Amino acid sequence: MPPTDAPSPAATAARRFYDEVADTYAARLPGTDAELPIDLAMIHHLLDLVPAGGRILDAGCGAGRLLPLLASRGAQVDGIDISCDMVRRAREDHPAHPVVVAELTALPHDAGALDAVVSWYSTIHIPDDELACALVEIRRVLQPGGHVLLAFQTGDAPRTVGHGFAAFGHQVSITRWHRSLTAMTALLERSSFEIAARLERAAHGAEPDGQGFMIGRAV
Repeated sequence: MPPTDAPSPAATAARRFYDEVADTYAARLPGTDAELPIDLAMIHHLLDLVPAGGRILDAGCGAGRLLPLLASRGAQVDGIDISCDMVRRAREDHPAHPVVVAELTALPHDAGALDAVVSWYSTIHIPDDELACALVEIRRVLQPGGHVLLAFQTGDAPRTVGHGFAAFGHQVSITRWHRSLTAMTALLERSSFEIAARLERAAHGAEPDGQGFMIGRAV
């Protein structure tokens, strides 16, 4: 396991934000009902690529809403999240899966230990100058031929989000970084991944932004 440095300002901001909203978030988004079938298809495609009984990390698992789906075909699944209160909720709501507090830039796994890493909207709070480090760290814990799945909002500029939690008594906000599939492709390729699948879709319903999904294969 690599040494853990002091968290960056962005990491500290993410921890404070999600500690504040953890219980509200978990209550309002307990599973994958918010995802479209096309979104879930990317998760199922990743699961098709994982060997039977393989190890999957949900990196940025929040309250653990993806853990049952990732384990639905017999994979060994654990999670990490930067928020102590999100980890508390994940442990309460999904006790079958080990979940610990950690950052994407310092994963608590040995090199080559995992068959897949899922980063479902967890890179969105990592600034551009730190994202490459996170992808290199994900590559470190994957065995050769392992896969990473990324989900993110598309665009080319950061924005401040989170004001909707005010309706539930939380006066909070956080920066969210939006990226194009072209930019994410370049970052993955520089981090020793080849692109196995990529999908971009337009905003749907009340969504203000398009969505991007990418699967990279560790080389």
